[in-house]
Amino acid sequence: MSRILLGLLGFGLTLGLLSFVGGEVGAEDGPSPARTSRVRARPNDAFHLVLAAQKKKTSKKGMPKKAGADDSAEKPATPAPDAKDDGSLKFSRDIAPILVDNCFGCHNAEQRKGKFDMTSFEKLMKGSDLHPVIESGKPDDSHLVLRLRGEEKGKPKMPPPQGQRRFSENAITKIEEWIKAGAKLDGGFDPKAPIQSYASTPQDLQLAAFKKMTPEQRDEHVKTVGLDHWKKAAGKETPEVATSKNFILFSTLPKARADATLKVMETQFTKLKGLLGPLSLDGLMKTSLYVFKERNSFVEFARAVENREVEADDQSTSNFGSAEPYVAVTDPLHGQDEPAAAATKKRARTKKDDDGPTADRTLPGIITEQLVIGLVNKGGKAPKWVALGLGAYSASQLERGSPYIMKLRRTAYDLCDQGWTTKAIEAMGDGTKAEDVRAVGYAVMDWMGTSSPGYVAPFVRGMLEGGDKLDDVIAKVFNGKREDLLNASGAHVMSAYGGRGR
Repeated sequence: MSRILLGLLGFGLTLGLLSFVGGEVGAEDGPSPARTSRVRARPNDAFHLVLAAQKKKTSKKGMPKKAGADDSAEKPATPAPDAKDDGSLKFSRDIAPILVDNCFGCHNAEQRKGKFDMTSFEKLMKGSDLHPVIESGKPDDSHLVLRLRGEEKGKPKMPPPQGQRRFSENAITKIEEWIKAGAKLDGGFDPKAPIQSYASTPQDLQLAAFKKMTPEQRDEHVKTVGLDHWKKAAGKETPEVATSKNFILFSTLPKARADATLKVMETQFTKLKGLLGPLSLDGLMKTSLYVFKERNSFVEFARAVENREVEADDQSTSNFGSAEPYVAVTDPLHGQDEPAAAATKKRARTKKDDDGPTADRTLPGIITEQLVIGLVNKGGKAPKWVALGLGAYSASQLERGSPYIMKLRRTAYDLCDQGWTTKAIEAMGDGTKAEDVRAVGYAVMDWMGTSSPGYVAPFVRGMLEGGDKLDDVIAKVFNGKREDLLNASGAHVMSAYGGRGR
């Protein structure tokens, strides 16, 4: 618990890892005594404990590591076989996917059609109960090739004519070339292991193809895909395409605003790399940013590209599981110029006036939030409250006083008033509405980032392993228990989110 207590003391602490953190906490008046009494943590007691602990001998042992310092998080579970690509055919990349997609439905341990199970390399090379199907170095004498070409006397062509699978000439040629080269398994793989456990996915194959392209060719590919997606969503409008180091923006924004948006997102990109580490953008394919002037176009994008209907309040989406990652949002200013600075202050709490458009949010804030959510979800195991909370927290560093962020703070404060421990546990189990899940996640991240920003990255990276790891992550990162985190974050909510800011 000592690290969590240290976190309560450090409202001015800046432990260089996460440069998202900055600015004022945003609290005006403190909470009423009646409300404060509902939170179990007592900040004053915590401060006394911290001061007492500081009198003891300190060491680096209790300090958080810098981003990337946890070597175990970076190491692959097994060594990467044949990391250097010499251009030759690889069984895992070039042959295994063909067999998995076309043959495993019949030639597996349960069915063994033709008395042949080919689900491991060892079984593939052993062949059927009658004979081997592959003659190393001799594709013309290999039963596998003869059956694929329909050239084995008295035997049917494979796959069967009534099947849905058809081998292309290119696929058969690859198998022939691989057999001629020795029919070898990539170095480092276990021949007894299921082929499906290491066979390249279609995404892997596409990524391999992209790696052979020049940067200019990759950009052209992303633009082609992006324009096709845009046409499906907003066919009546022709977007301007603006490019930066890591992003390609499709929008109808005024040029100055488009350039400014890309500049901000490049800064956010650098910060996210420090925060998310291995899950951050790899820089191979630029991320497409679709900014639609009207929500109707965004809705059509979700239907055409993601094959789904959006919720009533959805304004953004992202996908980093595809070869061409993207973020798609609705522009809060509907494609118009930013209002002048003076007019912005004048309109701080209004929707519209004579000076032009206003909005509850900023465009970079919306993109950043969805960018973070998409990257966290890319791992597939992080709980919803971590993805939504980190996204909102990251956006808050760009739009701290926006109505959107203030609403999140009010929601968190109200949940605290109802009993923070109970409400937070419900949200962490996804047992409540998305608004509450986001508010709890935001509050926990905001407490952590405000008091001890150096703990944010190791906490998030630990949670990428799944919601069931929460207690283990708290113990490892904070040397505490779940109760300690709930009490400390609840105390932060009551002290920082009360008063006029509500």
